[in-house]
Amino acid sequence: MLPEYMVPSVFVWLAALPLTANGKLDRRALPVPVERPELDVAFEAPRSVTERVLAGLWVELLGVDRVGVHDNFFELGGHSLLATQLLWRLQQQHGIDLPVRVVFEAPTVARLASALDAAETGTATAITAVARDGELPLSYAQQRLWFLHQLMPSGSAYHMQWTARLRGRLDLAALDRAVTALVARHEVLRTRFTVLAGRPNQVIDAPRPVTVPVTDLTGVRPEQARRDAARAVRVEESATPFDLATGPVHRARLVRLGPEEHLLVWTMHHIAGDGRSMNRLSTEIAALYRAELTGAPSGLPELPVQYVDFAAWQRDRLQGPAGEAALSYWREQLAGAEQLELPTDRPRGALRTGGAVHSFELDAELVGRLRELGGRHGATLFMTLLAGFATLLHRYTGQRDFTIGCPVSDRHQAETANLIGLFLNVLVMRVDCSGDPSFAELLERVRDTAIEAYTHQELPFEVLVDELSPERDLARNPLYQVDFQLHPRFTTSELLDLPGLEMTDEPEIPTDSAVVDLSLYLAEWDGRVRGDLRYRTDLFDVGSVERLVGSFVVLLGSVVGGSGLGLSGLGLLSSVERGRLLGWGWGGVGVFGGGLVHELFEGVVGRCPGATAVVCEGVSLSFAELDRRAGLVAGRLRGLGVGPEVLVGLCVGRGSDRSRCGPSRQRCRLGNRRLPARSPRHRAVPYTELTLPPKPRDGWDGSGGAGATVSRSVGGAGLVTAGASRTASVPTNASATIALAPVNNPRLRRSRLERVSAPPRRSAGCAWSPIRARLSRSRSSFTSRPPLSPAVRRARAQVCAGAPGPAQSGS
Repeated sequence: MLPEYMVPSVFVWLAALPLTANGKLDRRALPVPVERPELDVAFEAPRSVTERVLAGLWVELLGVDRVGVHDNFFELGGHSLLATQLLWRLQQQHGIDLPVRVVFEAPTVARLASALDAAETGTATAITAVARDGELPLSYAQQRLWFLHQLMPSGSAYHMQWTARLRGRLDLAALDRAVTALVARHEVLRTRFTVLAGRPNQVIDAPRPVTVPVTDLTGVRPEQARRDAARAVRVEESATPFDLATGPVHRARLVRLGPEEHLLVWTMHHIAGDGRSMNRLSTEIAALYRAELTGAPSGLPELPVQYVDFAAWQRDRLQGPAGEAALSYWREQLAGAEQLELPTDRPRGALRTGGAVHSFELDAELVGRLRELGGRHGATLFMTLLAGFATLLHRYTGQRDFTIGCPVSDRHQAETANLIGLFLNVLVMRVDCSGDPSFAELLERVRDTAIEAYTHQELPFEVLVDELSPERDLARNPLYQVDFQLHPRFTTSELLDLPGLEMTDEPEIPTDSAVVDLSLYLAEWDGRVRGDLRYRTDLFDVGSVERLVGSFVVLLGSVVGGSGLGLSGLGLLSSVERGRLLGWGWGGVGVFGGGLVHELFEGVVGRCPGATAVVCEGVSLSFAELDRRAGLVAGRLRGLGVGPEVLVGLCVGRGSDRSRCGPSRQRCRLGNRRLPARSPRHRAVPYTELTLPPKPRDGWDGSGGAGATVSRSVGGAGLVTAGASRTASVPTNASATIALAPVNNPRLRRSRLERVSAPPRRSAGCAWSPIRARLSRSRSSFTSRPPLSPAVRRARAQVCAGAPGPAQSGS
């Protein structure tokens, strides 16, 4: 008797075990063991013809051994994409056209059969072969990638790579013949993309022998160096650009690591394939290699059509009423939609540069509870996770209405199941978080939006972009800046047993490119969900992305524990982050040690002078540059006789120059009061005058004369300080006025600083906006409007009369 934990949970009965040519078990030929989940209803066999047809389709799509009439499609493992494929099969085989919503409203065989019996039959247009001697247009997805390639021909953002590790005795000649047969079988691997009559066109080359080049690394020692060299080969293959006009759009390379160990590296441009294509490629390579060694048929199904036939069929279909209906829906759905504005660590540049990936995992318990939560609201796991991701973005940005792109497979027709090609579309999901809904309410909104999007998914994303004509920007993706994907686990085996050889897939190497700001890729795996968050490194730091992922995991845990809470009430902080924040708030140990602020700043300058200190309005300053600029200001102030405990008034607009005022003030041991700087930039400030007799104080003997006059030139961007008989200017990049006076001057406490603003054009009808502030030792306050001083009255008369004031004449 076997112990309970060793007893298999699923049994699959076979007439005989499939064997390879050398007598080993052929694991690839074994059917995938799928157990019928424990459902709340007992099994009941189909009764009518319609129910038997539906049950047969469910068995084929879901991979289960049997389906009862009361079994739920989604509880058996179905999801939105499989629901779409189910309806396409019904349309092609039986001429019945139903919207995707019907599957969600009638998820059992019995209820869906009733809906089918009541539906009207229609005609489905099958994909047929087209003539190869005329113009062969690209599919809409191919056309967009071709256009992007013209803009950035040396880019690698749209390269895909599959790597297999081969252990055992490899027959190089048989591998070359297998690759040759694969390229001959799929026309898209022999296709070039040229221009005909001003439009991109496909050119299909005739089949020809293919020889896989070999890179020999057996002489590289030690083992770690050899692994590093193999990784470098893979990176180089992925980064090398393709020439779409001359072709080919794919390449294979064999890396020899030892006498019986190799890596097969296959790189392809996205214009010729998608993720499903790479999976198909590995399966067919194994089958063709086995056939070349044994002489037996490969067993691969015939291909009635090729990708170029799908491209022609797609364009013809959109010319009819179906295309018009889908276009009308999306035009109305996305009217007035806002793009997501994520908080970034750096300003957005003119181009998208650099990308990285942060990986994480959701445990099986959390995934199970999320699946249960979605089931209670008639939503799939995809919809539940999408709602969670939307909540995270809403909390980070504060936006209530934004869009998320959701790439989906476009392989709904049976003819496309075994093809290699770009069968991909993007659905733009509009998320509505207005009114601080509960997560359950948001989930229902996302569910309805997703179902409607699936119903109208035949419209290619590229057609939608052309119709809406958003503003084009090479630094942004049109219509959305964040995308979200959830993929079910592939049913093919990870280990392919070939004659004398074992082939296993190697993990992908993260590329250094990103198509959108953030891309969340999730995949179901043994009850868990593995996630990859790809991000643009020119916008985000690693730490920011790690915190974002941590917040996402915490948020999902909050959701399953309180789906009735409003979005603003869901937790985002882990216990560690919460404890750290509470420690800071209650006087816990801070990040910095002891010392004065300017001393701490100088310490950072000494440790990492090249690190970024300030980023503002496209200007980036390192700590060393900021220290240099602050030193110039401090030196100028000391040169003017400014000493400790002198009060400095700051009138500085937003900009990088504001940051250097702090270090320079601290070096001179000055006090400061910030003055309002809210005048519109199109107005000119003639001057600001303050006449005060300085009083000697702590090393400042008041040698400047009878008073200190502070002025700012019209239209100038400068820091201007002056005594009674001298004026000194320190140029800056932002408008600034700094007033200097002793902190304990009694006349300063009685005087008022008045800033007089006038329009740029001199005219009799000047608009005056005086700003008054009283500066004291402890506070700055605004008072009611006092009588104007004689100096201000003179300046006002001169400006209105068109005569230059003191600041205009250069004083």
